[in-house]
Amino acid sequence: MFNGLFAQKQTSYDLIKLFKGFELDSVTRTLENDPKIKGYIIFKQELQYLKKGKIGRIDDYFERQENITYLDSVLYYNYLGDYCVRKMNPNDSYSFRYYIPAFEIAKTHKDTLLINESLRRINTFFLKNDKNKKMYQKYVGELLKYQKDEIDIFWKEYYMLLFNMSYDSIRNSDNLDFKNMEESLLNLKKNNTPNNTYFQGRINHAIGQFYSYPSMHDSSRVYFEKAYNTYSNQYFYSYGRKLRAKIALAIIDFRNKIFKEAITEFHELLNDEMIKKNIELKYSIYNCLRQGYEDQKKIDSSNFYMKLTMKYEDSIEYYMHIEKVIEFDITNEAKKTQQKFKKKDKEIMNLTTTINVVLPILAIIALIAIALFYYFKKYKSKSKTLETAQSETLEKIEELKGIVIKNYIILKDKTKVYISDLMYIKSEDHFIKLFLNNGKSHFVRGKISQIKEELPPNFIQSHRSYIINSNYIKQINGNHITLIDKTEIPLSRLHKGNFKDKP
Repeated sequence: MFNGLFAQKQTSYDLIKLFKGFELDSVTRTLENDPKIKGYIIFKQELQYLKKGKIGRIDDYFERQENITYLDSVLYYNYLGDYCVRKMNPNDSYSFRYYIPAFEIAKTHKDTLLINESLRRINTFFLKNDKNKKMYQKYVGELLKYQKDEIDIFWKEYYMLLFNMSYDSIRNSDNLDFKNMEESLLNLKKNNTPNNTYFQGRINHAIGQFYSYPSMHDSSRVYFEKAYNTYSNQYFYSYGRKLRAKIALAIIDFRNKIFKEAITEFHELLNDEMIKKNIELKYSIYNCLRQGYEDQKKIDSSNFYMKLTMKYEDSIEYYMHIEKVIEFDITNEAKKTQQKFKKKDKEIMNLTTTINVVLPILAIIALIAIALFYYFKKYKSKSKTLETAQSETLEKIEELKGIVIKNYIILKDKTKVYISDLMYIKSEDHFIKLFLNNGKSHFVRGKISQIKEELPPNFIQSHRSYIINSNYIKQINGNHITLIDKTEIPLSRLHKGNFKDKP
């Protein structure tokens, strides 16, 4: 059994290394050849995102695993952090809350590969959230301890330089800080950047950003153009970086007051299919267009994009609220799993340690014939203890599969409904109607009292015919409740007491 687990783990590590170097064609072949690889579901989701930008949820990952190890835990927490960044907002602190336990578990097991994977994510988070200098500096410093190959060395130097770029005085191109930073960036590009279009694009982009600080627009443009021409169009992850480089070039024209060219470039970008689906990028372009038309004294056009900017601010706020409700459920599930998993993981580690101690003893027994009988008795005793410990640990691993709480219900018509998506339920005679946050609804035969027993405590009855998910409540008035989508639900006197702790 342990040989099989080791082989699975090694194959998973090989796959992580391929992801690390963005060798997606090799990743695809590996997954096609070995669908039983450990972490397959997460690897498949990551591949779908990097290739096509598809973001998926995995709600029952631990239930699907036959043998759970710390590798599963690290992969799952990093996946949850990535989900928050991609589905919600790059600045959202939920991602950080997941990356930290992934890092700590990998660190406990002294697993350098997984440590670096978690550290890269943590430092990417701080690039977007650099207000806490002390914590940012702490995790940049951690990179120095665990560098292993050329990609680790690149990210270590890359993140350290961007950290210094955030806090050092580089606004004046004549001062020493600027000269040292410029030399370090150009040296990283020349000597320590892997020969891969993605890494080459990242360092060119970083140098373009660096020259933009003291408004050296000509130098900045050179490197943003290099980044744009280096990034590939083939896959989602690299094409997204290519678009960001193009936006940076339009902003340079904007800062140089070349408004006509800048506005044309922004309008072309708005027609791109990826930007049409990206609220964050669309919002930043609308804001630039608003400022550009304002500087040109074109008030009507400026007001038009101001209204679009305000509209998307409202969309982002609503979208973030929906995702945070979903993430609230995932967070509670993950916390419960983490507490139980730590105990089981420790027991598995102890068992592995025991085996590592016993095996050398068995080898010595085979070589020393004189003490054969003595060592044989000792081995037999220890072997029995080991089998008992192994049996108990395997039983506890089976228990772990039941730890993760299901976060969905199955209706009588076999429809699967996620609890976090359910806004409220209405009873109509002998039927119930379930309303979801995406505007859809399900109408099935049943009683409201029966379905209430399957729901968690955040579902509260407001009326004999209504049950509400309290996560979606916007306001409570005298005789009705308003949800975040402005739906009004009746509140009877009999059930008002259920909402006394709600705002």
